[in-house]
Amino acid sequence: MIAVYDKAIVTKFKSWIHDDSVKVFSPEDNERMFQTRSFNENDNPVPLPFISITRDPSFTYVSRKKLAREGLTLDKSNESAMSLNAIPITLSYQLDIYTRYSVEGSNYLANFIFNLVKHPKITFTITDNNLNHTYNCNLVPTGTAVDNSDLPNHFVNDQFTRWTLAFTVDTYLYNANIYEQAVLDTIQLVDNN
Repeated sequence: MIAVYDKAIVTKFKSWIHDDSVKVFSPEDNERMFQTRSFNENDNPVPLPFISITRDPSFTYVSRKKLAREGLTLDKSNESAMSLNAIPITLSYQLDIYTRYSVEGSNYLANFIFNLVKHPKITFTITDNNLNHTYNCNLVPTGTAVDNSDLPNHFVNDQFTRWTLAFTVDTYLYNANIYEQAVLDTIQLVDNN
C-alpha cells in the first residue's frame, strides 16, 4: 500500500527534471543503487547527476483519529456496500541530489525546493476489490537542506556533491472493505379493521 506513494513521488520528481539522462531512483531502487549502476556501466564511473529518494521504513499513525466505519462509500448495491476506511499516517522521505559540481547541485536543489513549496500535490491510485480510486496528498518539506558532500561515506572526496532535502507526506493508510447488506423479506401488512 505504501509503495503507491513512492511511485507517485518518483513520477512527480521526474516531471520536474527536463533532462532524460538524469535518473531518479525510488526507495525500492536505492537498496542496490551503486552496485546496479556500476554493473550496468561496466564498472565505469557512475554517471552524474542522479536523484535518490529514500523512505524511512517506519511511519507514524494517529490511532485516536481513525476514519474506520466512517469512511467514504465507494460502491453500493442491494447485496453489499464497499466503504473506504482510513487512518492518518505520516511518511518521512529523504531526497539526495548527486552531481559532479557544486553549482550544478545547487541549481537542482533550488529547483526541488521551489517545486516542493509551490507544487506539493501528488496524485495516486488505490486499487482494491477491482475498483480504482484516485486521491491526492501533499509533500511537506521540513525546511532544511544539507550539503553532505564531505561525509566520509563517499567513495573519494571531491568526486561528487550530494545535497540532502527531507520531506514528509501526511496522508492516510487506506483499506477498502465490503460489507454485506442485510436483506429483509417482504412483509405484508394486513389491516384488520
